[in-house]
Amino acid sequence: MLGYHGMNSAGVAHFSNALSGGPRNQFGMPEYVYERLMLECSSTGQAIDVLRKLSLASNENFVICDRHGDIADVEATTAGPEVLRDQGAGYLVHTNHFLCKRYGTAENLKLSLADSVPRQQRITELINSRYGSIEVDDIKRFLSDHSGYPTSICRHGGGMQTVVSMISEPAARRMHVALGNPCQHRYVTYSM
Repeated sequence: MLGYHGMNSAGVAHFSNALSGGPRNQFGMPEYVYERLMLECSSTGQAIDVLRKLSLASNENFVICDRHGDIADVEATTAGPEVLRDQGAGYLVHTNHFLCKRYGTAENLKLSLADSVPRQQRITELINSRYGSIEVDDIKRFLSDHSGYPTSICRHGGGMQTVVSMISEPAARRMHVALGNPCQHRYVTYSM
């Protein structure tokens, strides 16, 4: 699917994941259209504006970043986007449950993947273990982590499986992609 997850030549990258719970689905724009529109933007702010202007059909989470170092996590919902920032942490981590105050409720958490919170906790732990000196190879290792198997960050079967792993370096206009589980497939680097 062209223009789904990815990065453009202006150094804007976005990646998405599913969210359960929250506002109901509605008649609106399918995700593939606005994901492609975000790749026509030249900044994180412009990509967020795309999500503010469109009536979305379903809820989805986006990590959006640009070459200037502006990073945001957007819980894009049918009721409008909820923009999350790092709150001074220096990084953002998101899995498959709502984190925003409006929808990060116990009721919505029950509708989310049961392993979403443990996976978020594990990636946070891995980031904190190397914070301040994280390199691309560290991120590759983090995304290959099997702690908590079979519902680990790198997932194998059991209903859900990692189908692709992607890392972007927007300032360098470089992206690293492993098709399939990153523990079994090497990352290929693409540059613009």
